[in-house]
Amino acid sequence: MSQPNWTEEDNFDLTLSQRTEELYRIPNMEPKADGLIEAVVLPLRDMVIFPRMVSPIFVGREASLLALEEAQVREQTVIGLTQRDPDLDDPGVEDFLPIGVEMAVGRLLTMPDGSRSALVQGRRRVEIVEFTRLKPYIKARARIVHEPATADRQTQALMRSVLNLFERCIQPGPLHPRRVARLRVEHLRTRLAGGYGRHVAGVDL
Repeated sequence: MSQPNWTEEDNFDLTLSQRTEELYRIPNMEPKADGLIEAVVLPLRDMVIFPRMVSPIFVGREASLLALEEAQVREQTVIGLTQRDPDLDDPGVEDFLPIGVEMAVGRLLTMPDGSRSALVQGRRRVEIVEFTRLKPYIKARARIVHEPATADRQTQALMRSVLNLFERCIQPGPLHPRRVARLRVEHLRTRLAGGYGRHVAGVDL
């Protein structure tokens, strides 16, 4: 399966909803006998992708393009890892945060200014166990982080505090009240964190 050569007209005809639907067709990586998954790594600069979050990313480095091409050919997810220093163009194994996220990545599109962009969807948190390849792109083995299904009393109190702070941050911002109501019912700790992360990213504090 080769990467299609999308024209500028194709880029704009492809709607956001179509691109989002494509992400759901990519299955999660199946853990091996040792419980680990192995996938190519996509370094992230100045951003964190949360589980269940859909976001556009821009891809410029040759190693990242090669990694995404392999993942798309195999119809596999990738591991998104945030760089400690976003200015590094060639990060090494010590330059990433240890916790990342398994992500589905949509097709790469060429923007009018020549940059490359794709939609990504966060799936599961992962913890890096070891890096198995560094060139021409990074590959790693990771342990899936299983999130707790319930929150204890202390965590629930922290969640209420975060909700109150979040509501203060967005007033009188553009966030629709229905989004706030939806976040109120996201009772799981990780969904709460991911939900706020998605919305606060665009808030000017």
